[in-house]
Amino acid sequence: MIARIRRINTWINKRSRIVRITIKSTLSLIIGLIGGTVLYFLLAIILGAIPRNSDLTPTEDGIEIFVSSNGVHVDYIFPFKTSEFDWATLFPPEDFKGVPSHHKYSHIEIGWGDKDFYINVPQWSDLTLSMAFEALFLSSESALHVRYSWPPKLDEDCKRTVISRDQYQRLIQHIKETVQTDEQGRVKLISVPGYTDYDRFYEAHGSYNLIGNCNEWTGSGLRQAGIRTGVWTPLPSGILDHFD
Repeated sequence: MIARIRRINTWINKRSRIVRITIKSTLSLIIGLIGGTVLYFLLAIILGAIPRNSDLTPTEDGIEIFVSSNGVHVDYIFPFKTSEFDWATLFPPEDFKGVPSHHKYSHIEIGWGDKDFYINVPQWSDLTLSMAFEALFLSSESALHVRYSWPPKLDEDCKRTVISRDQYQRLIQHIKETVQTDEQGRVKLISVPGYTDYDRFYEAHGSYNLIGNCNEWTGSGLRQAGIRTGVWTPLPSGILDHFD
């Protein structure tokens, strides 16, 4: 009987140690995740507030461009056709169901992001936990989202600036280097419909991840073009706060 009681006590002690270790490991993981999240956003806010190209001023006789946010994601908005470039040569109207060849759209909106997220989450209600986890913590395929548009309305989520023609050429090159092309040099259209009849998705270079996310892609293009923006821009504020 005594031996049996000892075996039971030994079994209970082992189980207790396992439970204590499991609880301790779980708490450490939770604390680590919370601490990592706080650190990420703290660095994003601080580095996003530190300007790059702060010595440059807007060029009044240059090209007017916009950056527009939906609260999470920031896109470029460019004039559709200038003496520098006609976006129809890269993203032709025939790719867009609702855009005639002789269209009157004045601007084009371009953003980069996680391919699966773009295609499968047209509304926030379509977002699943697995999609969010993959987009945030795993490197995944990317896509360009292109939309024919009109002049945007300026507000706290849509800012403008006027840049030099050389800076605009560098932004154009940033887009060209991002979009994938076939052997004939044509951009690779993704064979799924857009959210509307005047937007589409294209295959893109680069992997989407927590460090190099959609807004950092937009910010990196601005930095390379010599346009004022944050040092690191995973949040919209790192871009928008440096525009007019």
